[in-house]
Amino acid sequence: MSQKTKIGLFADNHEGGYEKCIARAMQDHSVDLIVGLGDIIDVDNGPGDMIRNLSPFCRTKIPTYVIPGNHESYHTWHEACKFLGLKYPNFHDATRNKIHAFNNLNMLFIPGTERCIEGEFRISNACKSGLHKNGMNHYVTNLKQLKKEILKHKLNLERTILFCHDPPEQTYKNGTDSLINIEDISTYHYSDLIKIKDDEKELYEQEILMGQGSTLVRHFAFSLNLQVILSGHIHRTSAITLDGIDILENQKSKSLLLNPGPANEGNYAIVHVESNGTIQLVNYFRGKVN
Repeated sequence: MSQKTKIGLFADNHEGGYEKCIARAMQDHSVDLIVGLGDIIDVDNGPGDMIRNLSPFCRTKIPTYVIPGNHESYHTWHEACKFLGLKYPNFHDATRNKIHAFNNLNMLFIPGTERCIEGEFRISNACKSGLHKNGMNHYVTNLKQLKKEILKHKLNLERTILFCHDPPEQTYKNGTDSLINIEDISTYHYSDLIKIKDDEKELYEQEILMGQGSTLVRHFAFSLNLQVILSGHIHRTSAITLDGIDILENQKSKSLLLNPGPANEGNYAIVHVESNGTIQLVNYFRGKVN
């Protein structure tokens, strides 16, 4: 008998103030699991801000897993997670254990970012994974070590979902790692923009559309042939197959690259996974609260 799982996703809250509404919407959709994909706060915020932003999800009593992005310092993260973990039994800090099982699914978590930022969670293939010591150590996720651990435990990768803040690097304009590069746009004068002709449109798009994906995450995910990769970081909603084909809402697909969109604009997504030994279908609903 197949096991169905509804996963509620949010990312890039950045003190947006929509947390209560998004948590309520996920309850209304009867999700089985809630996952936060990082940037719960802005870089200058502290543990209290993170606790305030995550508490509405914890109060749903639905199992809630969270990872940091590139805005959470390890100090802020551990202080907030310590408080939330003691208060809410359904809260899970997914930086401490990156392999979880839920229903008939395996869940892999990659916290942090490939960029080396002082005092924040980092992805690497060179450094040893850091240890949590009094909640203060800089935590490094070595993807080579993580892959060895996955193979050692002989996980069924056909029913494994990857959750990360940094999306994998892609080559698609509609990918979950693509955005309009504001810095490039600002280099154009308005007169130059007006002069752009139809036959120059493609070149212009190539110049201002810039992939922000992680090469490390890409190599990790594709070397394991993972079919479902859910990420944040890019403040733009996107859902495509591994072949770069757009997936419409409520459309079934065996593969999925998804960014739910920024929660600080009220965005969230719900992924429906039906698993019977392997992931058989995935469809998603992308919502926005007011």
